[in-house]
Amino acid sequence: AQCRRALGPATYNSLALLLRNTFRPTGFGREDMLVANFETQYRTQQLSHEKLYGLWGLAHVLQSPIQGNFQSLAARLRQGPLPGKVVSVLCVFSGCQMLFPTAGLPISWQTAGQPYSITDKFNHDGPLSVLTGLAELKQRTASGSTTLFRLDAPGAATIRQPIQVRYAPGVPVEQQIQFSAQLPTTAYVQYLVLVRDSGPVQPLRPLVPEQSAGK
Repeated sequence: AQCRRALGPATYNSLALLLRNTFRPTGFGREDMLVANFETQYRTQQLSHEKLYGLWGLAHVLQSPIQGNFQSLAARLRQGPLPGKVVSVLCVFSGCQMLFPTAGLPISWQTAGQPYSITDKFNHDGPLSVLTGLAELKQRTASGSTTLFRLDAPGAATIRQPIQVRYAPGVPVEQQIQFSAQLPTTAYVQYLVLVRDSGPVQPLRPLVPEQSAGK
């Protein structure tokens, strides 16, 4: 209580959040921490009457379990403090490029001597993964566009059809997301954003060849 009075509520809550993330209890996973952080901020900042927006990776926005009965942040919030109030938007990419750490890429995809390489191998229409139905959405959009689709619109096929993803041979099983064939697309997400032919991000400072970086 004395610490809270001395620091003030805002600083105290920020410090508590920092310490909780620094000293994560054993067995307390990443998703557990995300949920705990949200619930704490939701309560202490009195956000129950606010509209909240977050930017999360694909694995965090799915509202139904995937393989191993794993439940993401969105699924847990939907079942916990925000029943019926969670809307998920899934971003998918076609023909896009990204800047990726060179050391994490196969040699044939690397830009020799650079700490980061530009690659187009992580799109959702191949080569590593292919989302069923994406080809049809591409026919309805233009190159270079960004388009929002409502998946739970009345009469939409995604109300009935499950999400299907095909992975290339060699993609590790632990890096694959397996959706339930018994659940429709909208049990996981309600909107989809298709980004086409976007270029890579630009570094904040010029990239330095690896051989020169250590000098």
